[in-house]
Amino acid sequence: MPDPNHQGPTRTAGAGQAPGAGRGRGQGRGPQAPSILLESLADGGPTIPLFTLGGRVSDALFAAAGKKADDVESAINTKPAPASFDIPAVTVELHTVTAESRRANSYNVIGMIEGGDPALRAETIVFSGHFDHNGAGPAGIYHGADDNSSGAVGVVALAHAFAANPVKPRRSLLFIVFAAEERGLLGSYYYVSHPLRPLATTRAQINFDMIGRNEAADPRVITEISPDTSNQLGLIGTDYSPDYRETVERQNKIVGLNLTYKWDLDAYNSVLFRSDQYPFLLHDVPAIWWFTGFHPDYHQVTDTVEKINFEKMAKIVRLAYLSGFEFADEQNPPRLEPRAKTR
Repeated sequence: MPDPNHQGPTRTAGAGQAPGAGRGRGQGRGPQAPSILLESLADGGPTIPLFTLGGRVSDALFAAAGKKADDVESAINTKPAPASFDIPAVTVELHTVTAESRRANSYNVIGMIEGGDPALRAETIVFSGHFDHNGAGPAGIYHGADDNSSGAVGVVALAHAFAANPVKPRRSLLFIVFAAEERGLLGSYYYVSHPLRPLATTRAQINFDMIGRNEAADPRVITEISPDTSNQLGLIGTDYSPDYRETVERQNKIVGLNLTYKWDLDAYNSVLFRSDQYPFLLHDVPAIWWFTGFHPDYHQVTDTVEKINFEKMAKIVRLAYLSGFEFADEQNPPRLEPRAKTR
């Protein structure tokens, strides 16, 4: 199936720009991109085809309508509004062809610490991150030290820390490392379709995805970057839960990270939809992605362990512990707003 998680927005290749050189998340750099085989969902596999038009076809369609893609994009950016138009005397036929298919199983790994309050232990706080990456390709092994060994290690470290504390919070804690995030959030979508704990009483989620690096300029991503990101952590989705943000900010007075919410203002990169917190958010769970930002090694064989900022990563895990304990122990857990509230 296609990889909706990491395909990202695309742009028509301009003069002198190689095919596939767009700026969307996860687009390949020529032969460096690994070959991704078709995979099936646990509940029967994909049934709705998804088509992506390349520059040659899309340019021809714009030309048939007497328009240029860059002009349409500029008009939309100037005044966000629908810009649909007819393409006269043009018929498009789309046909699906299965070039290769492989069916396989992968597994989410889950552990739980029961809450200490007989009345509230039925409620759940989730700590999560995905453990899969992109395997090997022509360029070599895709190590995935930041994406997402950093997050998986963080979840396991939190599980050890909560287990070692004789004082248990009132709500129960669920620790999940998801499979197949890179193939389109398959592990987390599977979990919310088959939850081990009721989603109606799942009160918050802390999702780690890429918590080990300092954000740096990446030609595939369009965003403003702070001059110093060595102590910076991004929280994605708190506009939907100001209560959640308030708790993290209060605990951060102890830890001292620089928190940024810039990704909640991002439209071009569609970041909100691209990690394992999103399926939970669709089920009205206050679910936030903890993220230290993109960098040139993202989805490259150069995402290796010696580049991890372990000092910052330890502070992030500490903040998650303090915030998660409060989520699990406070009388009134975070609420989800029906519509995002801007600051």
